[in-house]
Amino acid sequence: MTDHDSWWSLTLQPLPESREQLEALLYAAGCTGIWEREEAGPAAGRAGLTVYFPGPPPADPAALEWWAGVAALSADRPRCEKVEKRDWFKEWRKNFSPTPLTERTLVIPAWMEPENGEYSLVLKIYPGQGFGTGTHETTRLAARLLESELEKKTRSGGAPSLLDIGTGSGILAILAARRGAGLVTALDIDPDALENARENLQHNGVERFVKLSRRPLAAENESHDIVVANIIAPVLEELASHFPRVLKPGGSLILSGMLREQVEKISRRCSGLGLVCSLRHDLGEWSALVWQKPG
Repeated sequence: MTDHDSWWSLTLQPLPESREQLEALLYAAGCTGIWEREEAGPAAGRAGLTVYFPGPPPADPAALEWWAGVAALSADRPRCEKVEKRDWFKEWRKNFSPTPLTERTLVIPAWMEPENGEYSLVLKIYPGQGFGTGTHETTRLAARLLESELEKKTRSGGAPSLLDIGTGSGILAILAARRGAGLVTALDIDPDALENARENLQHNGVERFVKLSRRPLAAENESHDIVVANIIAPVLEELASHFPRVLKPGGSLILSGMLREQVEKISRRCSGLGLVCSLRHDLGEWSALVWQKPG
């Protein structure tokens, strides 16, 4: 965040299926930073958001032209507060701590140095406008399945190629590059997310192994050994027709970002495209699936 004389914050809990849409709306409304936090009490296990705006707090938030849209995508009533001027970078450091991504991989803030411990891999992530710091269940699910599929394919020989659809912070692309993937292609249509991803590639020393692109999936003309997409269910369904085309025969497709009750609809879509489901993992209210392309 940049320095400013006054700030106000908006605290809310997004509806799980509306997370990306809500964040896009908040950034369009002028927010300069979003912090994700773990909820306590009845909402334990869900991610809440605290969003920061420059300037004095509005006298009547409901009068803001974007307020109704935000409220409709929130599980609770958004709460406004005046924020005292502070060192924002110091606040970021305080609120983003080391987070287990998988049983073998730890995510730490980019400004920390890794210490010897129980994890075989440590990733450095700078929290920015790209989704994915390792705290959300969908990211952890995708990472676990990605590590497993990479291990299977590297054990068979060679370095599998990988496509990361909606890379966000780049965390899954970085994990793949560090875990033995060959060429990694990471797509995102959000230029701010790609800027964040590029910074994180540099923090992890893998910028030479990951190709970032803003092109849509429809324009991807290469096929890959592994394709991973950690995106909300409606977008997965919208993109599904492209999945067989960008998968090599025998390739693995990892889908995360869907609620448990959305799995059946996504499964019908993928099965109708000739893909075969080989694995499902659940975490909290979220699910992730692995699909295979026969070959």
